[in-house]
Amino acid sequence: MAINETDFRSFVDSMSPEELRKYAEKVGTTDKYIIKKLRFRYSMPTIKLIESLALASNGKLKKENLLLWFAGYTLPKSLVQKHD
Repeated sequence: MAINETDFRSFVDSMSPEELRKYAEKVGTTDKYIIKKLRFRYSMPTIKLIESLALASNGKLKKENLLLWFAGYTLPKSLVQKHD
């Protein structure tokens, strides 16, 4: 599955339960919080948490794109910032 750089849910869905648990540990939260609160945007994470989500993704997610995604915006592919 290709991961849309602005879609946190696709990123989470692409992980196995063990990968998600390890990712959550790196972020400083739990896999349950990611699944229950963040995956469907039930909670707006703090900027610090968004930065941690991006950093722990090893370059798969960008802070700017996560901010837009959590705010409910989806950018067209032509406008998504590409990673260097």
